[in-house]
Amino acid sequence: MSSHAEIQEDEILALQSIFGDDLRMTGDCSDKDSCSTTYRKSSGIIRVNPTLPNMPSEIICGPEVFHLNHLPPVFLAFSLPEEYPDILPKFQVSCPWLEEAQLDATKNRLVSLWEAEQSEIIFIFVDYLQNQMLPDLGMSETINLKQTTINMPSGACASFMNDTFPLVRITDFNLGVFLTTWDSFISQKEFDQLPHSCGICFDVKKGKHSIYLKKCHHVYCRDCLSGFFKMLIREGMMFSVVCPHEACRSFRKGLKIDSPEIRPDLDDVLELVGEESYARYLRLYRKQSFELDPLVTWCPLCEEAVSRQTPDEKLCQCNRCSFAFCRLCRKTWHGNQTYCQVSNVSRVTEQYYKARESGDLEECTRLELRYGKKNLAKLVAELDAQKQFEAWSSSNAQACPNCSAVIEKTFGCNHMTCPVCDQHFCYICGSIINKFNPYSHFNDLGSRCHMMLFEGVAENDDDFILDPFDFV
Repeated sequence: MSSHAEIQEDEILALQSIFGDDLRMTGDCSDKDSCSTTYRKSSGIIRVNPTLPNMPSEIICGPEVFHLNHLPPVFLAFSLPEEYPDILPKFQVSCPWLEEAQLDATKNRLVSLWEAEQSEIIFIFVDYLQNQMLPDLGMSETINLKQTTINMPSGACASFMNDTFPLVRITDFNLGVFLTTWDSFISQKEFDQLPHSCGICFDVKKGKHSIYLKKCHHVYCRDCLSGFFKMLIREGMMFSVVCPHEACRSFRKGLKIDSPEIRPDLDDVLELVGEESYARYLRLYRKQSFELDPLVTWCPLCEEAVSRQTPDEKLCQCNRCSFAFCRLCRKTWHGNQTYCQVSNVSRVTEQYYKARESGDLEECTRLELRYGKKNLAKLVAELDAQKQFEAWSSSNAQACPNCSAVIEKTFGCNHMTCPVCDQHFCYICGSIINKFNPYSHFNDLGSRCHMMLFEGVAENDDDFILDPFDFV
């Protein structure tokens, strides 16, 4: 094959310096060492990344609008005739996101460039595809793509793209999905090769050991943020699984803790914590979000969230298991005319009593709705009587230390015998005393009741009969 059927050394070196791995050549060389040295080839494929007008650029794809930093490449496949560069080389332009009419217009423009130059043309073709193709197609500012499906590159071009970005990643031929996936793929490759400072440990690491949060664009090393998020999920602090950067903390002030603006990108969370912790995160985040809503309660059977129309509504019915229950007592629905059973009378009565005393009308209404106003009024009356009795008994009676029976002493000494359980005890301190030697308690020098057997006995108690007692 003559040298005229090859891309000349100066042209191929220029292409290599610009495109590097994006340049793939095929062809036969009689001297392989010489071929690898001079880069001379007779055919090949060049992947060209068009220069976008802005970073990011607005991409209109049917009804959808995206802002992307990278578009998938355009492929230039060529084969040089023996008379090259005196004859136009055979070439094909393929692109997954351009229409056939746009590709035809591009090919015609490349032919025009050849006719104007009629010299070594591959480099000029590549330069045009990279820098001038989009403006000539009317995409100098906004890139408006009318089609919504992928125009698959064929043959060797598709194989070349698969080496860089496997097309099997795309589960359908939706062009919007393809464009955004490609943009993320290339952006991640660029990020992986650059050094970044972690916002937690401040170490500088390559991007492949770091993560770039999609929402706020802050960067952390994977180990730091992964450990931080896993700890929060393990402790059940789902609303704290957010970017720890100072700017993000300031942004969160004044927003609800379950605000969508605060929550990190779910793909980032999954990537950092793994599937098991991620499933726990989703489950508990949903549960804790519902718990913040006063109109949401939980089914006592299947634990599904159940919404109500109004805060005062008592009847709830689960959409999953159809169980109808009372929101207040969480038992089977008992009707609006039947109030909830009071499971802890003293606690509920005390709550209502304090609410009435403090004038807390909202708490009173809540308790009355659940247990009934008349029921609570009766319980409060009983509580008042109990409190009055306790106040009287603390000053006028003593409880038996054995059976707790309340005993009032009307006359006599402080040695008491319980009429209920026959327990002997001291009326002053309430302690048990020996029934066979009851007065040793009053003789004990260490007792606070020493010499107080007759303490409190009235002097004019005519009915008092002295117990036999040996004074020491």
